[in-house]
Amino acid sequence: MKILTLSDTHCQSSEDIPEEILTEAAGCDLIIHAGDFTSWEVYSRLQQCSKLAAVYGNMDSPDLTSLLPACRLLEAEGFSIGITHGRGSSQAALHYAAQAFPEADLIIFGHSHIAWDGEYQGKRLFNPGSPTRPRSGGAGSYGWIEIAEGSLTIKLKEITSIHR
Repeated sequence: MKILTLSDTHCQSSEDIPEEILTEAAGCDLIIHAGDFTSWEVYSRLQQCSKLAAVYGNMDSPDLTSLLPACRLLEAEGFSIGITHGRGSSQAALHYAAQAFPEADLIIFGHSHIAWDGEYQGKRLFNPGSPTRPRSGGAGSYGWIEIAEGSLTIKLKEITSIHR
């Protein structure tokens, strides 16, 4: 199973989504988005590419916050994956995400726009960063989760082109 992971796309229209993301989305089994689409049009466009599991972020429009949950737990090939946006500083977002899902095998979160993959409080957490608005001088990014033969692998990818 191949899962494209995104957060903090902050696109106002589907035309603002980097072509690289749309190409990657067409070749996956599932897209996980950890919030801050910022527009219904972006949510809808990603939904057309593949199955989409998402939560809302602090910058999402009212139509998205009324549709999507703040936190979501899903099962994928025997692994439990928690999804939340996060809040506060980068460290606070990490702590918030870890506390939201004590039972999850993996927690996907966003908010900071800074990619992060590691262990925190004994849990595996992954923030794919932002493909369009990276912070701290880094490149835009997104992630892949591959699940095969009972193993979960996470890969962080830098975006090669950003439309602004």
